[in-house]
Amino acid sequence: MTKRGVIKILGAAAAVIGVAAVVVILLYFLPDKGSTDRSAEAATAAAAASQTVDLEHLVVDSYYEAMDFTDGKEAIRYSYRIPKVDLTGTAVTRINNAIDDDLKHYMVNAESYMEDQESSGGLPACTSISYFWNLRDQDILSLVTQRVMQEEGGRRDDYTVYNLRVSDRTALTREDLLQYLEIPEEEYTANLKKAMISAYLDRYYQYIGEVVSEEDAVNAMARNISYDNLQETDAFLNEDGELCVAGRIYTATDEKGNEYLINLDSYKLSEHYDEFDGDVADRAAKLDEESAAARQKAEEEAKAAEEAKAAEEEARKEAEQEAEKKAEEQAEKEAEEEAKKKEEEQAKKEAEEKAKKEEEEKKKAEEEKAKKEAEEKKKEEEKKKEEEKKEEEWSYTANDAMLMAEDYWGHYPGQPVEGKSSKYTYDVFVYQYPSKDSPYYLVYLCISDHEKDTVNAGCVTVHAKTGEIQEQSYD
Repeated sequence: MTKRGVIKILGAAAAVIGVAAVVVILLYFLPDKGSTDRSAEAATAAAAASQTVDLEHLVVDSYYEAMDFTDGKEAIRYSYRIPKVDLTGTAVTRINNAIDDDLKHYMVNAESYMEDQESSGGLPACTSISYFWNLRDQDILSLVTQRVMQEEGGRRDDYTVYNLRVSDRTALTREDLLQYLEIPEEEYTANLKKAMISAYLDRYYQYIGEVVSEEDAVNAMARNISYDNLQETDAFLNEDGELCVAGRIYTATDEKGNEYLINLDSYKLSEHYDEFDGDVADRAAKLDEESAAARQKAEEEAKAAEEAKAAEEEARKEAEQEAEKKAEEQAEKEAEEEAKKKEEEQAKKEAEEKAKKEEEEKKKAEEEKAKKEAEEKKKEEEKKKEEEKKEEEWSYTANDAMLMAEDYWGHYPGQPVEGKSSKYTYDVFVYQYPSKDSPYYLVYLCISDHEKDTVNAGCVTVHAKTGEIQEQSYD
């Protein structure tokens, strides 16, 4: 069975068993590129299958606005309908971004004109933006946007085509469409040339020999089937799944050309085709030769320019490296001289500092010795006095010290803290008890949330004998 036949069956199956199940079946037909590739394809397909697909609303309006402008004589209706593909996926995002980039600035221009018509100049050139889309075999989506421009030469239509395989969110090229339809490239190109010539003759044959010469007509048709123009011709599928194109038709008097939608499956070969086929083909071949030569020349010039730029860049780098080398050598020389000078200065400084330090140390040692002797003598005297004293009983207990501190601060354990949430309260505790050397209670006031955060808020000493309270630093 051909791939086209498989897709038709799977398309029908999707409506019955769901997209997720069909994705699993599709993986069976993927070419074997190794376990790593198969895993990546399975992951991509699984991600696509995870989104519920509404086949009736694959494409929706991203923006719609209708405006009435006036040229001073009559009202002109402007309509802007910009689409977006309502699916997820990288390729879908790129398509939607490309649509916005291509069309939204026309809408912005029109809105700016509406806001300030007097300073905006003439009427907006783009009078209409619209779109249509088709789905074949419940999988191949073709979205076509149309932009209508009003220019000096009259109306001009421009189409842009986007093709997407819904099942795995893959953007499709013209070659992908032809492969899907099992149409050889050569057959497509031959058919497209006939259709483009017929499209021209159907519209302009009556003017040949009267308005334009036969030679100019042949030149225009040759340009229409030239390699460059055919490469820019977008292919898509219509509502019946037939292959169509948006082709640009040039005339002898229209250098910009106008795009038309052509059904390659159902167009009729012009009855005048045989009159011009040979001459047009010969002229088109010459155009393609000239175009190929121009492309080759442009490529060679670009290559030469790139090589010249590379050579210039290389020369610049070499010059920079040489300059850097000389600068480094000069810097090294200066650094050596500076280092030598610093070493001499440092040696002199160190000698002076050493002599000074030795003198200071000697003096300091003598002072410390004298100080130490005095301190030892004082300690002996104090020790003797202390030993002579009898140890006394303390007049105040730790609880007395806490109560005295609470009254001193005016804050008590469990009391809420002003300006904070209810979980913050005050707490009081004795941090240090009195001793013979230090007859003081050291009492702290703190703020706590009873979980993890405790902050000191005050500190006092209470003399265990006299009850004297003194404020202390608590940092």
